[in-house]
Formats: sequence, structure tokens, C-alpha cells
Amino acid sequence: MKIGFLNAALMHWSPEQLLAFAGEHHFDAVELHAGPGSWDVIWSQAAHGDISRIRRLLERYNLECAGLMYGQLPFLSIDPKERDNAQRYLLMLLNVAHALGIPVVSTFAGRRLGENWAGNVAIFQEVFTPLVATAERLGVKIGLENCPMTHGFEPITNIAYAPAVWDLLFEAVPSRALGLTLDPSHLAWLGIDPTMVVRQYGEKIVHVHARTRFH
Repeated sequence: MKIGFLNAALMHWSPEQLLAFAGEHHFDAVELHAGPGSWDVIWSQAAHGDISRIRRLLERYNLECAGLMYGQLPFLSIDPKERDNAQRYLLMLLNVAHALGIPVVSTFAGRRLGENWAGNVAIFQEVFTPLVATAERLGVKIGLENCPMTHGFEPITNIAYAPAVWDLLFEAVPSRALGLTLDPSHLAWLGIDPTMVVRQYGEKIVHVHARTRFH
């Protein structure tokens, strides 16, 4: 096991500052937030096939990249253009991960509000089947983060938040390249036993987030 951290709370740091900090404090790895922020130039370069800068920085500080994470992608949007853009972005991240030897790209499944659960699973199947096929071909795994993405009394905006839904998603898109990026803190406040989840879904856990969370 390698211990690292996700830089989502440090997006104001430059890539050089972030990786220097990780190396100097003896972390083994980093998980990189792959959406908008201080890394925009790197992801723009990567989208055009140039991964030299990020490879050079990781090698300079003797770090591995344990995963890429970008959750705010509208995979299940009612707008076909938004869905298409989301798919294209994740495909870019899968290709970057393959080129750099990064094992996992994590994201949220999303949700189409106003559509029932069965309808959301059907849309998920349509959107993720080709994405997972690409992940299989590239030797990269897609990890679905289990945060419900709700604030206060707002509706859940990520359908991949609980075991009953995971079963439906994994049945809809059966592949070893599709798994869970497990954050036990969300299970705890939902009243779901994390140890039960690890026992029952261990083979589907491809990445883990660990923290203390209070509600």
C-alpha cells in the first residue's frame, strides 16, 4: 500500500509546489485532481498528447501518481452535448493515465434529476459501456466515488452512493475495469457498515480515500 493525498484542497498551488511538498514530506504518491485549476496547462497539454511535463515532475520528486480524479462531469445530463463533452474528457484522462502508468481514473456517476433510478441506470449503461471498453483496452480502471454529492437537504446528485445501486451499475456494465473509489466516511454518515462493504465488494475496490468526517 502506498500513502498519498489528493490535491483538491491545494488547487491554488502550482504543480511544482505541490509535488515538491509531497516529495519533501516523504509521501509515496499523489492523486491528482484533473479538472480546472492550477493544473490547467498540464491537462491542456495532455489533451494534445504531451505528457512530458507531468512525467518530468513526478520523476524529479520520486513520486507515483496513484490516480486521477475529476468528479464534476455531467455524464447523465439531459443535454447530449454535455454528455458528449463529459465522455470526451474522461477518455482524455484514460489516455493520460495509460501513458503515465496511472492505474485508476476516479469520477462520480452523476444523476439525471427528474428521472427514476431505473432510467438513470439505463443512461449510465449507455454512457459508460464505451468508456469502460476503452479503459479495458488501455489497462486502466474507472473508479466510481461513493459520495452522494448532496448538501443539506438538496437531492442526491451521484447515483453511485450505496451498495444497492452499485449492484445495478455493475450488472449494467459488467467489467473488471469498472470499480469503486471507496470513501468510507460517506458510508458512515449514511449508516452503512464500511466493513461489510469491504467484505462484499472488496474485488471491486480500485482506490480508497481515507479521512475523518463529521456531520
